[in-house]
Order: sequence, then structure tokens, then C-alpha cells
Amino acid sequence: MKLIQTIVASASLLFAANAAAVTSEAGDVQPETGLNMYCDPVGTFYLGGTPLFDETTGERLSREEYLSTKGLNIYCDPVDTVYAGGNPLFNEQTGEEQSLEEYLRAKVL
Repeated sequence: MKLIQTIVASASLLFAANAAAVTSEAGDVQPETGLNMYCDPVGTFYLGGTPLFDETTGERLSREEYLSTKGLNIYCDPVDTVYAGGNPLFNEQTGEEQSLEEYLRAKVL
């Protein structure tokens, strides 16, 4: 069983990143950066379509459970991270809040 889990994890890593691309204003195609909702690089491929389902055990995790196994909070930061203003989505200077997707797309590994 451990071997199957290792193979599944390795296969997921082989298909990671560089799949997504954006076109700049100049028309240049550049790899899209940032993180997806699972705190992995944008474009990461998952066997089964999602990292929340373990095909070897048949178990399904919530996003929060999955991220906690990686030591991350819902914002893809270490679990013990403290934010001014309560969360990183709110900009105290402008009073504006960005979406979680916008925040993650702006994160760099």
C-alpha cells in the first residue's frame, strides 16, 4: 500500500506546473504563476482530478484537512501565521478586499 501511495505522489509531481499560460499585453505567452486552491503551483495535474481524494484508500478530505497535512492554513501560509487586520485578503490602507483566488495567484513559491 505504501508503494502505491509513493507512486501516486510521484506521478502528481511529474505533471506539476508549466501547464497554464497567460498572454501579456505585448502578446507574449508566459507561464502563469501563483498557487492553485490546493497551494500547489498553477497548472499542477492531479491523478483523479483533485488532491482531496486518495485513490489508494478511497478517503476524501476537505480542503482544510488537506492543507493541514501540508502544515498550511487556508491562505497557503504556515498554520501559525498571524495577519494584521485578521486575514491577508483585506488591505487596511485601501479598505478593499481581494478574493482568495486573486491572493493565491499573486503568491510566488
